[in-house]
Amino acid sequence: MISQAGLRRFTKAQHAHEKWNNLIVDFFARKHDYARAEDVWLEMRAKGYNLSVSSFYSRLKELVEKRTIEKKSNGYNKYLYKVNPL
Repeated sequence: MISQAGLRRFTKAQHAHEKWNNLIVDFFARKHDYARAEDVWLEMRAKGYNLSVSSFYSRLKELVEKRTIEKKSNGYNKYLYKVNPL
């Protein structure tokens, strides 16, 4: 039996943050290979997801730091991303 103290409670903002992060990972996973961040963001916008470009890049940076998304250089100041296989 799990004690109440052992359960972690999330705020609505934390749930929303995780929802967006998971959605970004799902969109990159659909690519099956490296993709440009701009292309994924534009695809999300086309599907009706209203996430600002700055929020998208902030979350993408967080996912790269967590090693959920892999970042690869593709020339000067250009990067490609894909889901990091675990």
